[in-house]
Amino acid sequence: GRLIPFVHIKDFFASHHRNGDDGIQQFPRQIHGLSFFLHTRILHQLPQPERPGSNAALTSEVYFAKMTGVTWAIKQDSIMLSWSEIDTVMFDMDGTLLDLHFDNYFWEDLVPTTYGQRHGLDKDQAWQKIMSQYRNMHGTLNWYCIDFWTETLQLDIQGMKEQWRHKIAIRANVQPMLEQLRDDGKKVLLVTNAHPGSLQLKMEHTGLESHFDALYSSHNMGLAKEHEGFWKRLQTLEHYEPERTLLVDDTLPVLRRAQLEGIRHLLAIEQPDSQRPPMQAAEFTQLRDFEQLLPLKPVAAKDRADTA
Repeated sequence: GRLIPFVHIKDFFASHHRNGDDGIQQFPRQIHGLSFFLHTRILHQLPQPERPGSNAALTSEVYFAKMTGVTWAIKQDSIMLSWSEIDTVMFDMDGTLLDLHFDNYFWEDLVPTTYGQRHGLDKDQAWQKIMSQYRNMHGTLNWYCIDFWTETLQLDIQGMKEQWRHKIAIRANVQPMLEQLRDDGKKVLLVTNAHPGSLQLKMEHTGLESHFDALYSSHNMGLAKEHEGFWKRLQTLEHYEPERTLLVDDTLPVLRRAQLEGIRHLLAIEQPDSQRPPMQAAEFTQLRDFEQLLPLKPVAAKDRADTA
């Protein structure tokens, strides 16, 4: 990926452990031209790697850094971005800020079941028929369009979403992360392929809308996010500098298109659906929990007394 620079604290400690530095208590690390001194009191408790080259898991969740005389807390697996080089942060909605389980359940379970009941088909028959139509539309704007599927399947898609809205869930630590970004003066945008009807429903249900400077649905722009020209077209509606922008998304074709159109900082969601296995996306740094993006915070003297 083009996430420059970033540091995985877990991997850094694990690499020292693999090299036999089990007793290390303090070491310098140059990040953004500043010297950090990371401290851990329990590094010696790291388990032995299961095989050569494997990463050792850390038993501690919080490490401490000293920078210019101030002690900071660093969470395990923190993704350290050069925030001074980022003005705009863009988020996808489904699978990124919201658990994709709702959408997968809706389109792969509820819709086929309801369609089958309407047409006298069992669930498997209904799924096979609907899947062929899904496959034909995949990657197009119609794939995401409530109006298209309402007409095609003769189902009240919007009404069904309203009925099952209780299954919509915000991912962990989304709200504190969004609040922190706004407090730090970042422009925060929601950029989604979701239909405006779905976008409105989910914003009403979650109460997240107030955290954004603007909301954009690709339906209002006539292009899906993974299509050539989308990110250039977005610039005609919302000024942003691609090289000073971070995009967080769960769809690899979207991230690849954004990269081709100049967006510099890119993060992929590791597990869009909490009920399914993690996604493999080696070409981009993956985000497991939004706590990993929370900026470093100074540690009170009483909490850092034994870290020196």
